[in-house]
Amino acid sequence: MTAFTPEQQAAIGQRQGPLLLSANAGSGKTTVLVERLVAAVLEDGIAPARLLAITFTDKAAGELRSRVRARLAAAGQRAAARDIERAQISTIHGFCSGVLRAHAVTAGLDPGFSVLPTSTARALRQRAFDAALADALADVGGAPRADALDLAAAWGPDRLRDAILGVHDALRSQGQTAPRLPPCVPRRTVAEALQGLRMSTETFAGELRGARTGQPSLDAARAVLADCFALLEGASAPGREALAALRFERRVPELKTDACQEWADAVVRVGEALDDREACADHALLDELLCAFAAAYAAGKRSSSGLDYDDLELFTRDLLRDEPAVAQGYAERFERIMVDEFQDTNRLQLELIGHLDRANVFLVGDELQSIYGFRHADVSLFREQRVSHGARGQARVLATNWRSHHELLETINGAWGAAVHPGYVPLVAGRSGRPGDGPRTELLITAAAWDDPDVDPRLAAELAEGMPTGVKGSKLAEARAIARRVRTLVDAGQCSESDVVVLVRAATDLHVFERALEREGFATLAGGGRGYWLRQPVQDLTSYLGALVNPRDERALFGTLASPLCGLSSDGLAHVAAVAREGSRGAWQAVRSVVLARRLSAADAAALEAFLVRFAVERTAAPRYGLDELIERAVLQSGYDLHVLRLPGGRRRLANVHKLLRLAAEYEADHGRDVRGFIDHATAEVEADVREAEAPVELSGEPAIRLMTIHAAKGLEFGVVVVADLGRKGRAEARDLLVEDDRVGLRLVRLGRKPCGALAHAELAARANAAAAEEERRILHVAFTRAEERLVLSGVVPVGDDWPKAGTTACPLSWIGPRLGSGLLARLPEEPALTVDLDDGHGRVHVGVRLVAPETAPATLGLAAPPPPGAQLGLFTAEPYPAAAANGSSAGRSRSAGPEPAREAGGALFAAGLTRTLTDPAAGLEAPAGLPAFLAAPPPPVPTLSYSSLSAHARCGYRFYLERVLRLPASELASAVAAQAPAGLDPRARGSIAHLVLEELDFQRPEVPPVATLRAMGARFDADPTQAEAAEIAALLERFLAASPLIDRLRAARRVRVEAAWVVPPASPDAPLLNGFLDVLADEEDGGSLVVDWKTDRLGGEDPAAAVERSYATQQAVYALAVLTSGAPEVEVAHAFLERPEVVVAERFAQSDLPELQARVLARARPVLERSFPVSSEPHIGLCTGCPGRGGLCSHPLELTDRVLEAAASPPGDGTSRSA
Repeated sequence: MTAFTPEQQAAIGQRQGPLLLSANAGSGKTTVLVERLVAAVLEDGIAPARLLAITFTDKAAGELRSRVRARLAAAGQRAAARDIERAQISTIHGFCSGVLRAHAVTAGLDPGFSVLPTSTARALRQRAFDAALADALADVGGAPRADALDLAAAWGPDRLRDAILGVHDALRSQGQTAPRLPPCVPRRTVAEALQGLRMSTETFAGELRGARTGQPSLDAARAVLADCFALLEGASAPGREALAALRFERRVPELKTDACQEWADAVVRVGEALDDREACADHALLDELLCAFAAAYAAGKRSSSGLDYDDLELFTRDLLRDEPAVAQGYAERFERIMVDEFQDTNRLQLELIGHLDRANVFLVGDELQSIYGFRHADVSLFREQRVSHGARGQARVLATNWRSHHELLETINGAWGAAVHPGYVPLVAGRSGRPGDGPRTELLITAAAWDDPDVDPRLAAELAEGMPTGVKGSKLAEARAIARRVRTLVDAGQCSESDVVVLVRAATDLHVFERALEREGFATLAGGGRGYWLRQPVQDLTSYLGALVNPRDERALFGTLASPLCGLSSDGLAHVAAVAREGSRGAWQAVRSVVLARRLSAADAAALEAFLVRFAVERTAAPRYGLDELIERAVLQSGYDLHVLRLPGGRRRLANVHKLLRLAAEYEADHGRDVRGFIDHATAEVEADVREAEAPVELSGEPAIRLMTIHAAKGLEFGVVVVADLGRKGRAEARDLLVEDDRVGLRLVRLGRKPCGALAHAELAARANAAAAEEERRILHVAFTRAEERLVLSGVVPVGDDWPKAGTTACPLSWIGPRLGSGLLARLPEEPALTVDLDDGHGRVHVGVRLVAPETAPATLGLAAPPPPGAQLGLFTAEPYPAAAANGSSAGRSRSAGPEPAREAGGALFAAGLTRTLTDPAAGLEAPAGLPAFLAAPPPPVPTLSYSSLSAHARCGYRFYLERVLRLPASELASAVAAQAPAGLDPRARGSIAHLVLEELDFQRPEVPPVATLRAMGARFDADPTQAEAAEIAALLERFLAASPLIDRLRAARRVRVEAAWVVPPASPDAPLLNGFLDVLADEEDGGSLVVDWKTDRLGGEDPAAAVERSYATQQAVYALAVLTSGAPEVEVAHAFLERPEVVVAERFAQSDLPELQARVLARARPVLERSFPVSSEPHIGLCTGCPGRGGLCSHPLELTDRVLEAAASPPGDGTSRSA
């Protein structure tokens, strides 16, 4: 798009007065926003500080600001480009935060308030609800509150919490600072209902008097009416059982009259009145609980001077409403106001903007992209404003889509446009595209027959091979069909891996699609901001922590045993469970019993024994280590890092492990060393379905297929969009407690009785469900319009019948499918591949349809057809593994990026080829002929190497062997000269504290923490620095920050990553896998990379360059290799000694240096790979303290290992390297 279209130009040019712009997907609305801001500055002469632009996300705000700055700079207006930083371009929360900080006292807030992280707010909410519920259930005057106890017993705490928190948030989004339920208004009183029943009974009875007698149905009706009269004459309202008895069969014409129907309806109305009377009593209790929760939550926030995101909006609205001078000041400050994504606002936000409105507000949005109802976005506001603006000639439309191929737009318009969305504005093609060989929209229909028990077991086994367990066959077939279709498109050159995204409505089964893609040899990247806590490595390691703190937590223990941290087989786990049941032992007692040891296979027994030895040591040592250290020790001791690296997507999995280390350290910094608390935090994050993204894979340019939720894809675009899982049924959105304006509805929940809707619940639930169904269609519209060149839809449905019936819980295919033809599913068994080409007046629909069924498995899934009955199934073949083709493709059945999974137990993936072999040429052992190379090759003595491990080997090969190969625990043998050790702070603790400060440093505003904080940091490293020692560290850091030229470079860098994890794959079969962390990795403006490694060594007058050459040359090479391997054109590795801040010892490396660096590092690792572990020739206390061999296995006597060497007083390095 090189010029503005007339509709864009009109939207840019109409800047005076209010305007609402309805912008279709891909229509360039951001460009319009940018140009309106630029024109306001350049053409209208408005200072940037007088512009306000509200965006939906911080990312969108940053992109908008960047584009405006670039546009002004390109126009030669550099001063204006600089001044654009003064424009208020932010989210609504960012704007509110600024207003409240400027007027905190007036708003009644602590000027130092903070915005609570979501997890902190969630914990506060839970505590507030618990306190409110406890108060509601407390005795009054010594007597229990029977009504409150009955309500809590019937609802249950979780259901009550969901109802109260849900309505609390809904009411706050409507502008209530202190939420209260609307008054309880029954549909009718019991007296009114009884009076209506009396009248209808008399009318109906009069009608029956002239009817036949002796007819059983009529006589039964007369008897019921007599009972009804008796009930009406009673002193009190009839009970539910009596009302339920007022029924008869209406088989004869005399009982199918209007009078009979009116009587039956009147009986129902009496029941409803009784329900409403009970509901009003519940309403009072729920309102009381809501008020108590709101008060407790507000008090909890006040005690920590914190606000949640709703508070930002509410307090700002209250301030602008109650302080007209403040509101006028802000209204006059901003000459132009722009609101992006207006379709996702709520009434509170609209009211807030209204206080600033001087007929100068520009609203832009798209009704069909309103998909945040769960955040209380109200699309009706957009519709109302569109109508009112349109009536004044202040509404415009951007209809032209510049993103998608015109054939895609024709199909979206024709099939799922006006026929699905009332008031639909057709997507107009803005670009032409090359014609394709077939339809650009495809539909993969996976037959639900894959779930039938009569599916050939051999076909089902081949389908499930290498896929997650516990998943329906139809889901596996859908995932593998998608993966194979993507493979076909990529191999045909129609797209690349990075062009493809797989979108799902919910992330529940995202891992299934991910695994199917990995089996086809694709690298994958799961995004969308959720799912991190459910990733298998994260689950494994949090289970391990749970077992560590309480081995009787059987869920955690079994999770740990099943994971590679222990590695028990499925049979082994079954034996553990069986022994635990016998005699009520419990699993923890069972794993240590002789009975279990006798039942386990040799492999399982060995695995369990090794795990229990490590586990016992770790449980004893646990109090001495931080949360991140406990996890890291488990990973390294078990070889878990090697395991995940060898799985498909291994680098991403390892990055998730590294992220868990960081999250654990952050939790400990905020909450202390509380293992149980961290596990509970992780559990709460899973239950709340929080937005926690997977770790990005740093230093990797490998193309990958992305997988994410549709919500996460909003605002993005992709060459090929696959929308999967369209056969999944939806869920009704109606909550137990509903509020709309001044109406309230609730479910009447009683023990032993089926819940029923009372008050306005039925009507409000119907409206909520209808709104949810509309939003589901809009969500799919967002998914469809992400595609540039090709759209692939996929789902599971029964084949041979018609499409699933539409409804509030129906699957998306229930409305997507019928637009392609009502008889399509019936045709597919006979025509498993066909093309739909139709035009019913809404536009041409051109869709290719494929059936994925057991009988089409060879074509759609690449699975072998089931052999004929009686044929022998070959379990093994003598053929060698297929060789990889020159272009990297595989001629075999699977293109898995790693070894094929051999089994999966308890959710943990085990891969063939990970078991150590007995092949050892030096011992005269040879691998059997025909074994694959990765099984025949002798394994290295350690799975991974890092700079710190290479350094450890250089200091003493024998200690390296004992600790890192044999995994022996540290020796606790006391040193004979320990008492003579120099007093004062351990140099390693000193270095660790300094490193921690630098790790948490904000390079834009570098500040050294107070001395008291530095002293407190020492506890994390089992140190207790004195006031003077902490002051010395503070002075050291302050001098460094003031004098080091590196700080300015890091401040100016485009991107800075602290503690950046890296992995370098083996460059050759005999090379090690390297991994570790970089203190700082910066991307500089010139495109180069800068690595900074902090050094706290005491130089003692030595030249820093000489110290680097003596002690850190290998580190320099390893770090340069890590960055260059990732594809960086060049890197500068700088060592910064805190004692000499003005001196930077740095060396630059380019891609041309890569072969030499690989050779240097391999040469340095060669002694380890060749199993050379010589004992140090110069033992001393600094080197030998804690060595497992000291005083026993080591050949040096204690008098040598306990001696103090002057030269060893300050060993190379500061002991704080984060290399793993």
